[in-house]
Order: sequence, then C-alpha cells, then structure tokens
Amino acid sequence: MQIPNRTTLDESTYLVTVLTDPASPNQTCTVTADSGTVYGDNVSTVSINCVTNTYTIGGVVTGLFTDNSVTLQNNNGDNLTMDANSNFTFATALDDGSTYTVTVLTQPETIIQTCTVINGDSTLAGIDVESVHIDCGNTSPWAMFLPAILNIKP
Repeated sequence: MQIPNRTTLDESTYLVTVLTDPASPNQTCTVTADSGTVYGDNVSTVSINCVTNTYTIGGVVTGLFTDNSVTLQNNNGDNLTMDANSNFTFATALDDGSTYTVTVLTQPETIIQTCTVINGDSTLAGIDVESVHIDCGNTSPWAMFLPAILNIKP
C-alpha cells in the first residue's frame, strides 16, 4: 500500500488513519507510528499492516443416538468428535475467502446409523458459518424398530 505524498508545513502535526479496510478478502488494518510532528524532513516511520480476517465453521448435529458418537473433519483435518445432538464449531478459524469442506471421518458405531453432511462446503464470505447440518439417520428400513429392541434412545 502506498501513502500519497502530502505537503505539510514544518512543525505541524500529522495523524494517519485507515479510512476503509480492504474487503476482498476482508482485512483489518492497523497503523504504526500514526502520529507525530514534522521537523524539517519527510516522515518515513509510518507503516500500515493488514491482516486477513478469520471466521469459524460450525453447525448442528441431529438424530445421533444416545451413547453414540460421530467424528467430523474440516478440510481433511481439525477433527471434532460429537457425542450428542448439539451445535458445534471447529477449533481452527479460516481466512476470509478460503474454501471449507466438512466431512464425516468416523461414522457412529451403531450399525443402524449413518450421518450425512448437509451444506458442508462453500467459500467463506465475511461471516462465521453456522449452517452445516450433520443428519444422523437410520440406514435400515427396519431401523425404526431397532432402537426399542436394543434399548437405544434417539
């Protein structure tokens, strides 16, 4: 980033600020040595540092049987094991503009249950993602009867 040349009278004060942070990707910029007084020479100590904003990926697990668990991954890492129906957020935030892909790494151990990912991949666009849905359903046509037979609580 280049700061335009401005002529300032000797012994006058200056203050440099960021008017608008970059938006694609979203970044936050800070100014170092942002103010001072001009003393007979050009000011060369001002610097601007911009860092890409990060956002989290999350959602909700539904339909998981009691005493069961499912392990999720984001972008082939950041494993997260869920052992209850609830909201979740992966630990690692990602840079704005990057892609994410949520997958099921390990299915529940109960043979009658399989979890699928809904809304699991996209590109970050300036906000945390909370719309990933992990739907853990029954895989057998007779599965609706098995929880009662096996004494498993949905």
